[in-house]
Amino acid sequence: MKQKLSKNNLFVTIVISTIMVFTFVTNCVPPSQKSAEEELVVRKARRDSLRKVNYHKCEFAMSNANQYKLQGQWQNSIDNYRKIIEYGCTEDFAQNLFKDMAHCYNKLGKNDSAIWAVKEALVYRSTDIYFLKLLAYYHEREGDLNAVVKDWERINTLFPDNIEYMFKLADYYFKVGKYTDEINLLEKILLTDPGNKKADLAIISAYEASGIDPIERYKTVYMKDKSNAQNGYRYGKALFDAANYDKAIKVLSESKNNNPNNRSVIELLCKSYDYKGMTEKSLEVYKELARKYSNDSKILIKVTELNLNLSNFKKALEYINKAIKLPDNKGDAYKLRGDVYYAIAEDCFSQKNKMSFSDKLVFHMAYEDYKNALANGNRMVKSKLQHLKKNEMIISNKSDYFLAPKTSKISSNEFKPLGDCYSWIKRTVKVK
Repeated sequence: MKQKLSKNNLFVTIVISTIMVFTFVTNCVPPSQKSAEEELVVRKARRDSLRKVNYHKCEFAMSNANQYKLQGQWQNSIDNYRKIIEYGCTEDFAQNLFKDMAHCYNKLGKNDSAIWAVKEALVYRSTDIYFLKLLAYYHEREGDLNAVVKDWERINTLFPDNIEYMFKLADYYFKVGKYTDEINLLEKILLTDPGNKKADLAIISAYEASGIDPIERYKTVYMKDKSNAQNGYRYGKALFDAANYDKAIKVLSESKNNNPNNRSVIELLCKSYDYKGMTEKSLEVYKELARKYSNDSKILIKVTELNLNLSNFKKALEYINKAIKLPDNKGDAYKLRGDVYYAIAEDCFSQKNKMSFSDKLVFHMAYEDYKNALANGNRMVKSKLQHLKKNEMIISNKSDYFLAPKTSKISSNEFKPLGDCYSWIKRTVKVK
């Protein structure tokens, strides 16, 4: 009997132990879990399911929104676009949905909301250049140039070899004062396109804006392409401004030879000669210009001034008479011819230290020209007119006529200057 109970007890014990082990094992195994990828799949499936259910509603809302947009009912249009988002159809309609929403917000003057719409579009279309540019556009409208810089940095990251986009970013770097970043970006362009003149000039502007002397940059650009007149002018101007006239003359002479018709280069070369005290060299170059542009009064006036500085009175009169015949700059031309006659008379008078009737006649020629200059709008001659009249250096009354040598008289009131000093002057003076 005891042996039978013992066997029963053993059986019960085995059963209980088995149950306990099974329970322990099952409790220790974690419940089934989905991976992150699986969870995304499930969520997407739910969205797709919702989208399928509401797709026709979304199409209807989109149609309504577009109709309202055509009618200029911007808020009603926005309300319908928002329904599409609520129905879960955003991904299907993202391109036009957010573009049109941004447009409607813009029409309502809600720039912040327009920016939100574009940012939402970029969630679904992260590399869409239209939305990337549109975001930059709305940021600029808001006056947030730092945000615009970030937008264009993003574009350049996505499209790293697009030179147009690189220039765009460089422009905004300049606008926000990030000159070092701009220069680095432009240097990158030059690595790809060494002959890019726009990049070279933009770097120079960045140097200037940042207060750094760009003269070495001008030199680099010039050495790359000496045939380019702008390169020669910029480098020559930088040298001129630095009072390095010798080097400026060398660069500008070379640039002139490569660009014989570029007036900016030639005039700066002449100015460099002037500052160096090389008036004859300056005159030589200006005479070349005068031959090419014989109807340019400004060039003729400049040639006259240079001849006058060198006391080449005959040549000075030759050029200024041509200038006076032209329709423009008559005030300046008459004033300068007056200066020439004044200088002639002063030079002849100084040789004998006594004023003759002929001296007075030539001073009077200057006086007549100064009056014509004033009549043509040059008010700088007023003091000269007063000086000549006050010092009795003109033929002013009949008493002067009686002082005239007989050989000087052409008629009762017309006279010509006499003497070796004035023998080459053909002009006469008529007095009332």
